[in-house]
Amino acid sequence: MIPRALSILCLALTATAQDPIPLNFTMTSPGWGGEVITLPPGFAPNMSTKGVEDIRFAPGMFKADAEDFFSYIFVITSTTGQQFDTAFIRSELLLYYQGLAKTVSKGSVDPSGFVWSLTPKKGEALKAAYTGKLDWIEPFATRKPQTLHFDIQVRAYKTAEFLIVCVSPQTANHAIWSSLHKIRDTFRMVQP
Repeated sequence: MIPRALSILCLALTATAQDPIPLNFTMTSPGWGGEVITLPPGFAPNMSTKGVEDIRFAPGMFKADAEDFFSYIFVITSTTGQQFDTAFIRSELLLYYQGLAKTVSKGSVDPSGFVWSLTPKKGEALKAAYTGKLDWIEPFATRKPQTLHFDIQVRAYKTAEFLIVCVSPQTANHAIWSSLHKIRDTFRMVQP
C-alpha cells in the first residue's frame, strides 16, 4: 500500500524540473530519498509560486509506524524573484498541503478544516525564520488527523530568496529534528 501511495504522489506532481538555480544538499543519511518538482505542482495549481521544490524524505516518510513518518525537508526557489514574506508563506504552504491532501486522497479528505499557524522566530541570523504548525488529515498512509511541525528559514542567494522547510509530526525534542537540521545546514546554493 505504501509504494502505491508514493506512486500516487509522483503522479500528482508535475514532471521533474531542471533547476533554474542549482541546488545542493551535500549530506543526507542512508535511506533518505528525494525528488525535484516544478512549482506550482499539479496537486496545488492555485499556488502562485513559480519555481522549483527540492525534497529529501526520511526513510520512514510513508511508513505510519516509523518514528520518522512524514518527516522531510524541502527547499523552494522561485524563478520569478518572489519575496517570501510572512503572508505569502502562510498562504502558499496552506494551499500546498490542502492540494496535496485532496489529490492524494482522491477527494475523500476535505482540506477546508485544516488549521495552519506560522510564528516568526526571533534571534535568527537569517532574512527570516518561523515555526509553524498544521493540523490536517494525513492522506498517504493513515487518513487520520495529524499535527505537522515546521521549522522554516528564508535565505537569500544573490538577488533571490528561497525557503528551507523542515517538517515532522514529532515534537521539537525528538531526534529526527537533529537529522533534519544537519541536512538543512549542509544545503547550499551552487554557483552556476
